[in-house]
Amino acid sequence: MAVIRSFERVEFDVPAEIEADGFLFQYGEANWFNDPTFTVGFVRQLELVDAEEEHEGYSQVQLEYRYPVDTDLRSLGDHNSWWFPESGVPFGEWLESVKRDPVWEVVREKIPTEFDVSQELV
Repeated sequence: MAVIRSFERVEFDVPAEIEADGFLFQYGEANWFNDPTFTVGFVRQLELVDAEEEHEGYSQVQLEYRYPVDTDLRSLGDHNSWWFPESGVPFGEWLESVKRDPVWEVVREKIPTEFDVSQELV
């Protein structure tokens, strides 16, 4: 969680628009891998604009743990939680709520098969 807190402190040149810079915490079963996979991770989403300040898309930086699906993980279902500065909730408060999510108790006893850091344009 310290890495996520540090990453939030890095300022990026994004438009002064609502939801131009935000974080997503998410987990659940992913069906795009060869084997059944449960993912837990964070995404930082940054809005991209062209020279005329028109919306071009988003840059998403993802940090994700991957686990083989088992009964414990499947029982958690899917979850996502967004945070944006204009939400009125301080980042630290949002991150504390993420830390209290039951997924951490379950994955603490598991060994991830992979940890992925990626960036994509959407």
